[in-house]
Amino acid sequence: MKHHYLTPKDSIQNLINQLTDGMDHTIHLSNGVYYEKLIIDRPNITLLSESSHQTILMYRDYSYKLHEDGLLYNTFRTSTVTITSNNCKLKSLTIKNDAGHHQTIGQAIALSVYGDHLWIDDCRLIGNQDTLFLGPLPTDLIERYQHILRPDFLLPRMTHTVIVNSYIEGNIDFIFGSGNALIYQTTCMFNADGYLSAPSTYLGELGIVFYKSSIQSREPHLKIVLARPWRTHGRTIFYNNQFEGIALTNRFEDWDKPSFDFIEEPYVSSHLSKPLSLEDKNQVLSWLNEVGLS
Repeated sequence: MKHHYLTPKDSIQNLINQLTDGMDHTIHLSNGVYYEKLIIDRPNITLLSESSHQTILMYRDYSYKLHEDGLLYNTFRTSTVTITSNNCKLKSLTIKNDAGHHQTIGQAIALSVYGDHLWIDDCRLIGNQDTLFLGPLPTDLIERYQHILRPDFLLPRMTHTVIVNSYIEGNIDFIFGSGNALIYQTTCMFNADGYLSAPSTYLGELGIVFYKSSIQSREPHLKIVLARPWRTHGRTIFYNNQFEGIALTNRFEDWDKPSFDFIEEPYVSSHLSKPLSLEDKNQVLSWLNEVGLS
């Protein structure tokens, strides 16, 4: 294990570009704002700081911004932090996309995950539309965006992300994607009307799991939907969560998709959802046990 120590005057990206594979690296960040766009493409990197509220990784790219290549940025080039490598950890950080929320802004991702076995602990992920992307991309977008995205953004490899004791803020589809995620004892905060999750789960995968987490709203009158399927087969599981200060007139929407799974335990009757099956329950509990959270 090699340790590195940075301040906001340093570039995290410059350090990562110099790291060699085959060794575990821990990057210690002192408090402050790190205003840079970061891609972690080396495996076995831990990024941690002194305080999740006082150490902020921030950028403000957004979908409708013009890129230097003459095209619009597109959703998947807006991320403040992108992780494409495996076995990385984020600890006690804020990752924020500060582009704002307006019809001229569009999607603006704080964190994109393309690497497998990412562990996020005591972190704050803050944005508006599309705060957290859980790769891989849907297969149709892998083909569509060959001309603008890096090759390591276009791999159809499955990811497994664990998020514990954290805070995720946004509004429209602010947790979305095709990857598997276990979101445990985490606060999910709506800052405007919107949709919590928009899964595009690959057939046969578990999907996005909220377990013993808290879904909250900044204001009680906000129009909130728990999930809508971004692609056919999208899956979201809500298992023993708390819903605080929110009104759920419509818990789910079908987004005109023919097949999807929205699952709740305890079950609340809805024609768009179903109770947690023993098979899904065992998969969730097995994952918890595997990562030491049982």
